[in-house]
Amino acid sequence: APERTILEPGEIQQLYECTITAQERAVLSLAYGCGLRAGELTKCNTEDIKLREKILIVPAGKGNKRRVIPLSNGVVKDLSGYYYNEREALTAGRDYNLNTDNQAAFMLHSRGGRMQDETYNKYLKRIIERTGNEVLQKKRITVHSLRHSIATHLLLQGVSVEQVRIFLGHEQLETTQIYTHISQRQLNKLIA
Repeated sequence: APERTILEPGEIQQLYECTITAQERAVLSLAYGCGLRAGELTKCNTEDIKLREKILIVPAGKGNKRRVIPLSNGVVKDLSGYYYNEREALTAGRDYNLNTDNQAAFMLHSRGGRMQDETYNKYLKRIIERTGNEVLQKKRITVHSLRHSIATHLLLQGVSVEQVRIFLGHEQLETTQIYTHISQRQLNKLIA
């Protein structure tokens, strides 16, 4: 298996502490708090996020599988903060009214269009720079690394592999089990 960049829980905490806008917090919460794949982030629409019911729906993940992700109170707060306080200002951007797809998108870039992978990663890079943490800056971190991180952290917290499998939307338990080896290594590092 390829070496996966996993952040320590403390590093995730640092990222959250170094966000400036509600949008940056929302980016972290979709990637880490919801464990979305990079492609699922970009496809995420406003109608897929049910803040009142505290769920996020991935209508067609990998293998066209629909899944429902429970949202923690913190994630609900972060997504609401962006949606109710900052998203509307972005709709003034010139790309917003060009097509209905932009209007459907939950996460908009500064010109009002649907945010793409590279922009998510750009936002993340900006947050990482702000931490001033050189160890963190040297790691090759993408939004997908945040998905790997939440998977590992859930297992470290004692969540069952089967529950993590459902959360991540893995078809095979074997795919999720890769993380049990990672979390074992992390445990050994913490104990050592």
